[in-house]
Amino acid sequence: MEKSLNQALRKAYEDNRRKEKIQIHRKHLKAAIKESKFELAMYEKKMDKESRDVTVLEGKSVRKLFYELLGTKDPLMEKERQEFLAAFLKYQAVKKHLEILEYEDGILSRQLKLLSGVKERLKTLFAAKKKALTDKKGTGKGAKKLIALDKKIAAYKNFLKEVVEARTAGKACLVILEKIAKQLEEVHEWGTMNTLKDKKVKKRPRHWVNRATKNAYKAKSLLQKFEIELRDISEHYDLYYQDEMTSIHLFLEFFVDNLIVDWVIQKRINHTLHGVESVHDRVTMILMLLENEVAEVNILIEKASQEKKSVLIFFDE
Repeated sequence: MEKSLNQALRKAYEDNRRKEKIQIHRKHLKAAIKESKFELAMYEKKMDKESRDVTVLEGKSVRKLFYELLGTKDPLMEKERQEFLAAFLKYQAVKKHLEILEYEDGILSRQLKLLSGVKERLKTLFAAKKKALTDKKGTGKGAKKLIALDKKIAAYKNFLKEVVEARTAGKACLVILEKIAKQLEEVHEWGTMNTLKDKKVKKRPRHWVNRATKNAYKAKSLLQKFEIELRDISEHYDLYYQDEMTSIHLFLEFFVDNLIVDWVIQKRINHTLHGVESVHDRVTMILMLLENEVAEVNILIEKASQEKKSVLIFFDE
């Protein structure tokens, strides 16, 4: 009976924490969806100024878009076209990103429905556990101490679980950013007509820039997921990661702007590559902070576990 009660209590506690996390996560997800819709409308408005048929441009490679919209003659005089190209590339990324956010929100909404009533169930099970321990121990002082320690250890373990989820999201960001950086390093010429004379050289910017840009779109979504995971932890456990997240949020915007800058100055793709490496360094630093959190909480878990053993062995009511 006691074993089944403990299992039910542990399950209810984990479900309740999961429900709280989903509610916090959805709040941040809703904010991200609202922001993405605003960005989408803003980019549409910028593109409308050029009165171009966007459907004709969709599906074209990044290199073809650059040559078609900017060309190679006095690109500094093509400010309006530069703005249109930046808006178009960002629009494509945000549109895909918004679809992912809305899909995730739908999944979380269904999960939340399955967890309805869990808070009340947890309260009932806590009362039953307290009664069982009180009846067994007499006055119940030791029982209260054990329940408090169990709750503390469970809270620590749930924190670790959320940190692991954030850490997993962060490592996925590092993988995609490293892939983008490697692809950009293969681009030896960008923004010059000389590349069209040599077929071997011609293929390199077309091939690698296209792939890097597609991965930048994916990176936007992965970085947003990482940011939301960090916000969940910050709100749930009163931690602060806002300063570390500053450059992450605008990764895609900076990527596109730097790609255009590198085209305009017609040299190697240095600005874009530096921007990617900068965000990679920022994510790495955040992951180091999370590792420190894990180490500190593991110490607290060990301390609480030892205290629990002492209560079980030496407490005399």
